[in-house]
Amino acid sequence: MSKPVVYLAGPILGQTETSARHWRRQCTLVLDENHIRAIDPLRCESSNGGVFGLKGLHGKHVHSKNVYDVRTCDLVLAYFPQQAYGKVSWGTLIEVGMAYAAAKPIILVAEAEQAKVHPVLIHSASFVVNILEEGIDECIKLLGGYA
Repeated sequence: MSKPVVYLAGPILGQTETSARHWRRQCTLVLDENHIRAIDPLRCESSNGGVFGLKGLHGKHVHSKNVYDVRTCDLVLAYFPQQAYGKVSWGTLIEVGMAYAAAKPIILVAEAEQAKVHPVLIHSASFVVNILEEGIDECIKLLGGYA
């Protein structure tokens, strides 16, 4: 039996290498310990000068990869961190919409206050938690028995 798969949706554009990759590495390590595979959308992305931007970005390629990832995963972990806000993570919102349309469970990690009050975002989520560790725990509760 193959491992269940979690797609790690969260801010990328305008984020530093550290802020975009650190939480995804944390999730990947903990999920792997529980026999759950994490899909990192940054696996084939590169930053420009340490920050992810639009320069050299092939939007159709990125979108196609993300659509494939959301369609083939078992669950989406959508992370809206407090420090990333002030800007909307448009890509993450689109991924949540794709996951909802595909009837995928969505765990919304709403550290940012704006994410906690948006009615469409909250309605789309299967579970809403306040911190990343709670989101990881929910992934394990939902998928751990299938590994």
